[in-house]
Amino acid sequence: MPSYVKFRDVSAVIQAGQRLASAGEALDTDVKRITTDIANLENQVLKGTDDYSREFLREYHAATDQGSTVNEALRTNSVRVAQGAVDIGNNVVTAAKGYLWVDAVNGAAIFKST
Repeated sequence: MPSYVKFRDVSAVIQAGQRLASAGEALDTDVKRITTDIANLENQVLKGTDDYSREFLREYHAATDQGSTVNEALRTNSVRVAQGAVDIGNNVVTAAKGYLWVDAVNGAAIFKST
């Protein structure tokens, strides 16, 4: 079985990777803004005194398996999703450019040997 990759349009792969990285950066900016807004508002909004409100707050501020509280874990993990999109997009671009480089070098070597 062959162990090579064949792209029909490498530039389209590079552009897709760049769009994914750009979308990840935009998501990162939005998520950081939103999580900051939530952190600023949660002490103002979550002041109910009924049983439901007290139970919600108890769970919301409960410790997780990782040691942080639920509300902190939600903010931290939401930012990690955005960073994953940036990393994947950048890795796609790097891989496609590497593919082009190897293809060009090998093509030149074949041309030179003929």
